[in-house]
Amino acid sequence: MSASIETADVLGRIGRSRGYGQYNFSFKNDHYVKVGDLSKARAALLESDNEQVPGFRLSVRYYPKDQRLGVVWSDASANAALLIDSGAIKMTTDKGTVVFDEAVNMQRFPPSLHGVLLGRTVKSVAWISLQVTMTLSGLASTIALADPVQSILNSGKIMTALSHRQSPQDVCFIFPRLNAKLWAWLQVLVDQSAYYDALLRGQLSESTVHTGTGSTVPEPGSPSHLFEDSDDETDEQLKVSIGQRACSTSSTSQPHKEVVITDTAFTTYEATLVWMSSRFIRFAPFRSRKAENDGAAVSEPGSPATVKMVEADPETPLPASPKSVYRLAHVLELEDLQEIALKSIYTQLTIRNAATELFSDVAYVYPAVRDTILDFVVAHWTEIRYSNAYKKIKERADAGDLPTGATHIALLLSERMEAPQVFAGESCAFD
Repeated sequence: MSASIETADVLGRIGRSRGYGQYNFSFKNDHYVKVGDLSKARAALLESDNEQVPGFRLSVRYYPKDQRLGVVWSDASANAALLIDSGAIKMTTDKGTVVFDEAVNMQRFPPSLHGVLLGRTVKSVAWISLQVTMTLSGLASTIALADPVQSILNSGKIMTALSHRQSPQDVCFIFPRLNAKLWAWLQVLVDQSAYYDALLRGQLSESTVHTGTGSTVPEPGSPSHLFEDSDDETDEQLKVSIGQRACSTSSTSQPHKEVVITDTAFTTYEATLVWMSSRFIRFAPFRSRKAENDGAAVSEPGSPATVKMVEADPETPLPASPKSVYRLAHVLELEDLQEIALKSIYTQLTIRNAATELFSDVAYVYPAVRDTILDFVVAHWTEIRYSNAYKKIKERADAGDLPTGATHIALLLSERMEAPQVFAGESCAFD
């Protein structure tokens, strides 16, 4: 594998000929004008990483409305892309004018299936030729790393860092409660999520969605804290750290869409967006923990270890609650992520906390979560029915303190056990 890449593609003019050597450079009715293919740069990337998809494309476009040049890629394999320590893409006209100069540091390239790296405003495009140079160094394939687990983690860290700055991304998620932002590629979102496809392409009407360059952020609504074991506690605990790593005062000079988020935790969204680009996700443990004194399952705040982890490495992907991730993945119609979250939920179940999790609000609202927990409870019912957590559930039932739907869950458990007398003789009142 090459230690570096240095290429130079020479592209032609983009004006429309009017005859007699005259050219028209007005493109008001065009969304974009193709300047040319970066054949040498593409070939070098393919040669440096044989895991890259041979059919991926790399070119330069000019966007008349925004007066910007952009390096555009499509049909690339983001998971097989190269890790770049440092680099830059530069465009110079035949008159020596630099019209594009963008850094490509500490990220993969191409970083997604489809995308564009936009440059600054270019007022004049009356060049005869345009030289595009690409210099990338410190390359390493994510596939080629000796430790595949470390490879995925590195990819996740890179995408976490990218999610905190705009370039070269074009969708901004704004979290007014934390004064923070997250960035993502439109194409990555719409390719994987039917919800995003409808939302960002105008098929859904939601007041929190608007487009622009630095447009005003609406006042946030009341944050939704409807579920237990959410990532809201993590957001509150890491409020200062999140503000520093995803500050809303960062530059937003390039055209982008904005989505204001008031009902989902920053931590949940960051974990989900990073997974969509890298397939890496780190789950946090349940807050239902065994109390040392009585063995009952209780609700704990976010782990102090998370704070230390973020302080030690600000770009590390935040651990997110698998329940919170499942809820968001359900809304966004990300079936693979839903399955991953369900598996994490199952692996975190124990004899001590299963009863608490089964009679939680999340289990009632989401049948897939409920059935996952039911599978565990049925398989370990002999031990669970005598656990301190289950005793607490019965006490809460007598006090009428269980979530809505507890009766339905109890009936389902009884049916799964094929024993209607499961709760017989016990002081349970699932109202």
